[in-house]
Amino acid sequence: MRNFVFLFILFPFLAAAQIKEFDQVEMLYDQGHYKKVLRRSNRLLDNPEYDFSMIPTYYKSLALFQLYRDDNWRKRNGTAFDEAIALFQEVKKEDTGGKIFRAHYYELQALKQDLQSFALLCKQTGNEELFAKINTALTTSFSGIEGLDELESIVETVEPSPEMSDKGDDHHGTERAKLVAFAQSYVGVPYKPGGMDPKGFDCSGFTSYVFEKYNRQLPRIARDQQRSSRKKDMGGAQPGDLIFFSSGSGVNHVGIVVENQDKSIKMVHASTSQGIIITDVQSSTYWSRRVHSVGSYLD
Repeated sequence: MRNFVFLFILFPFLAAAQIKEFDQVEMLYDQGHYKKVLRRSNRLLDNPEYDFSMIPTYYKSLALFQLYRDDNWRKRNGTAFDEAIALFQEVKKEDTGGKIFRAHYYELQALKQDLQSFALLCKQTGNEELFAKINTALTTSFSGIEGLDELESIVETVEPSPEMSDKGDDHHGTERAKLVAFAQSYVGVPYKPGGMDPKGFDCSGFTSYVFEKYNRQLPRIARDQQRSSRKKDMGGAQPGDLIFFSSGSGVNHVGIVVENQDKSIKMVHASTSQGIIITDVQSSTYWSRRVHSVGSYLD
């Protein structure tokens, strides 16, 4: 009997300790193996030994959110998004949900940004029904979570530029639209010297990260990105091109062109003071005086 009482008292501490199976699921999720995360989460949920924790439910919901972004997977699993929301809300309502969310803040931050990017892409490709569905999840399921409310959904305010829309189904136009939408989804992420991931970016770390997602390997430093890019006239800058800046001693900053209309170039870039923002270059005395050149890795 004394042993039973001892184990009963000790159980909360065991539950809070590192669980190997949970660590493995977390590692697989961070590596982007979402199908494996889904399978392992289902196995953990089927095992009564892990009923004490909401971690399997949490990772199953995240895996479903991520997998739903894949066109082919979504066609075979039409109700997965609704299931993901239900599971996420289940975690959110539990007393331990807040603790789980705080411990996995960067995962949730990256997930919200991935969904923002997906919503933007749906809007730009005319899938209004899916856009509305995702945007509703962004403004409901992800509201009230500490820290995430600061990353307001930008999908209502950022529209595709006419230059991108006019491309229709052209391969390059579609690729540019997707890349720009993906880049814009990181608006609000803080600046971090040497940063190359959604926890924080510097200017060339941001462009390298975005282009790597579209199978373009860019040099790490802004000046090297400029040197190896295909040079373009300023007037011919298109969404998805890179715009470079110099303070007089060589290229030291880079941004991604969002639009180029009426001699007004807007870029998304990593500002040292504000993190990832969208800036109208010509309207900024600081940036307009420092424009160096435009280059492309997309054509």
